[in-house]
Amino acid sequence: MSESQSDHVELKEFSQSSQGVESIIDFCYSGNLNITFDNIDQLLHAATHLQIIDAIDLCCEFLRKSCSISNCIDIYKIADLYFLKNLFDYVRLFISNNFLRLMFNSYEQYQQLTYEQISTELVRDTLDMNNYREFDLFRMICLWIDYDRNQREKHALDLFRLIRFMLMSPEELTDHVRNHRLIKVDEQSRRLVEDALCFYALPNRQPLLNSIQCRIRNHSVLVAVGEVDLFVLKKNAHQWDILCQAPFEENYPVNRTNKFLTKSLICFSF
Repeated sequence: MSESQSDHVELKEFSQSSQGVESIIDFCYSGNLNITFDNIDQLLHAATHLQIIDAIDLCCEFLRKSCSISNCIDIYKIADLYFLKNLFDYVRLFISNNFLRLMFNSYEQYQQLTYEQISTELVRDTLDMNNYREFDLFRMICLWIDYDRNQREKHALDLFRLIRFMLMSPEELTDHVRNHRLIKVDEQSRRLVEDALCFYALPNRQPLLNSIQCRIRNHSVLVAVGEVDLFVLKKNAHQWDILCQAPFEENYPVNRTNKFLTKSLICFSF
C-alpha cells in the first residue's frame, strides 16, 4: 500500500469526528478511553472505521450499562447504525421487556418506536397488564399515530386489530372508543368496536367465541388444587402461595388414599 511508504497519511471520512479519531489514537497508546453520551457517536464512527475492536467493545459496554427507558431507543438506533449486533440484540430485548414502562413513562422514547416494534409487542399474549387496561393501550396507540399522522395513520387498522376491544368495559367502548376520530373514519375499525359491544350484549355466547379480541393477556402459572385451597407457584421465590379456596370436591378429582394432602397440578392462565 502506498500509505506504508508515506510520511503523511490522510484519513478520509473523518471530517465530522476529528475529536473521535484523536481519542481513539490516544486509546491505542494509553489504553484509556473517556466515553460520554456527548462523544459516543464520534468515538464509534472512528473506532468502527478504523476497526479498533477494543474501543468498540468499551463503547458497547458503556451503552449497555447506561440503557434505560429514557434512552433505550437512542441506543437502539446507534447499535443499528454501526452494526453492533450484540448491543442491538440486548437493547431490542430490553425494549420488549419494558414495553409498557416505555409506553407510559417515557413518552419521547415511545414516540420513536416503529410500527414493527409496536405491533410485535401488541400481538403478545404475555404482555404484563397488571397495572394497565386494554383501553390504556388503545389511548397510547392513538397518541403514537397522532404524533406523525401523515406517516402513521395508514397503520391504524392493523394496530387496532391487535388491540383487544372485548377486554374493555362497555362504558369505555361506548363513551370513549366508539366516537374516537380514528375509529369513526374507518369502517373496519368501527366494526371491531361494534363486535366488542355485541360481545357484551350476548354474554351467553362469549364462551363460544375464539378470537384474539377477547383473549386475555397473561402468563401461564402452575396451580396446585388441594382439598381446601388453590395454591399458585411463585417462580421467583420458589414457594407456593394460597390463591383462593378450592372449588367443591365433586368438581375435581382428589386422591384420598392416604391421610396426607394430595395436590393435583394444573396449568392455568391469569
